[in-house]
Amino acid sequence: MPSSRFKAIHLVLSIAIAFGAGEYRCPAQSGTGNSGGSGSLQLPKLCMPVSYRLIPTIVPIKTRIGMLGDRYSEVSEALQGWNETGVPLVGKFNDRWEAVPCGDDTGLFYIVPLLARQTGWSADRSLDAFLLGMIAVSATAGMAGLWLTASGVWPRILAVVPIAGTAYLSYKMGDVYVVQGSVVLISIPWLLYALKAGVRSWLRFLIIFLLGIGLGLAQWIRTQSGSAVLVFFAILVCFSSLRRSIKLLLSATLLIGMSLPLLYEQFPLHERDRFLVTHRPGYQPSLNHHVFWHMAYLGLSYLTNPYVPAWRDSVAVEVVQAADPSAIYGGEEYEAILRSRVEELVRRDHRFVFYTVAAKCGVLACMLLLSINIGLAAAISRPKPRAMELAFWVAMVFAASPGIIAIPLPQYVLGMITLALLYWYYSISFYLDRHAEENLSAVVRSSLIVPDRI
Repeated sequence: MPSSRFKAIHLVLSIAIAFGAGEYRCPAQSGTGNSGGSGSLQLPKLCMPVSYRLIPTIVPIKTRIGMLGDRYSEVSEALQGWNETGVPLVGKFNDRWEAVPCGDDTGLFYIVPLLARQTGWSADRSLDAFLLGMIAVSATAGMAGLWLTASGVWPRILAVVPIAGTAYLSYKMGDVYVVQGSVVLISIPWLLYALKAGVRSWLRFLIIFLLGIGLGLAQWIRTQSGSAVLVFFAILVCFSSLRRSIKLLLSATLLIGMSLPLLYEQFPLHERDRFLVTHRPGYQPSLNHHVFWHMAYLGLSYLTNPYVPAWRDSVAVEVVQAADPSAIYGGEEYEAILRSRVEELVRRDHRFVFYTVAAKCGVLACMLLLSINIGLAAAISRPKPRAMELAFWVAMVFAASPGIIAIPLPQYVLGMITLALLYWYYSISFYLDRHAEENLSAVVRSSLIVPDRI
């Protein structure tokens, strides 16, 4: 029934939006950044008043995989604080204990120090092991999933392309951006396999449950990274031929698996807050949301304009400081001021806003075309099932949203690029399968022709 299908899709899309509406946290700033203007050589710091500026220190990054300066330093700070206090997610700044990081996306700052404490490794080695290991595991699991859904030799050979492409891009992007590509690379092939006809019921539910746990871990490390996969699953399961009760149970299984890491996340957060309340007078819990309007405001700097001069955190901070110097960087008042500023710009010059969004969409469309290339021609020539086409395109739009809100840098839309590479693979594979079937049918028909009598 179409109405029930679209109601179910709307429900899961709403959940995906709730998880992903705020990927747009301000990016970690490198130690060599320059805020410009009156705050030259100084950077804003989350959870501090906008009147406060931190003079950056140049910290050499020693990991093999790329890391942003602030995030790299805070991982080491979290490990040192955990070793000194026995409490996770605690660091020391200006001789006082503080929450590390001051915001959400705490997964990296818990898992990497935990790995270092369990193995005795340094923070650098643990970062490399975790992020490079994530790339290796996603490539291996993704390849296995693609091979299970492949139907011939050539599709299995072609599977190397999206695997190698995503692994290379993840390595080049580095940092937590690795999660965005890895979660897509693991999830999509296994979702397609789990929802195939003929898969045993217990195996189908086990795969969905494990994928849910993986999505939860991805969300813990990088909010929004799992939203495109949620959308893909919602559309695919709603259009599948499974019974409605099975669809509901599968959706519940995925969400239960996804909630487990996110529920576990609360334990170290509560432990950290109890410690800081005791050891730091006047402590207030750190930010628990993404800085959406900060990124929306700075995203308007993509085209040269007289309103937002540059893509720098300090540009937004200076706007807020002029309105309320006591506002906390990243806090509710901070976001409210920037929201009003964005709305004012939309009212004043909506044409400029439209051109900016259109320019970003154009760049993202070029990225998609480069990633899909001949896969688009194959999809037009021999279309895939409607549900699969719709799932891929809607998921790619969701994964592209950070590039539209902020700026279309590859690391912000690595999930979209990975989806596009998988779309290329499935389009080519489906084309080859259909071509082989047509050739076989032609051979069978020709063999059934009765020859003339001699």
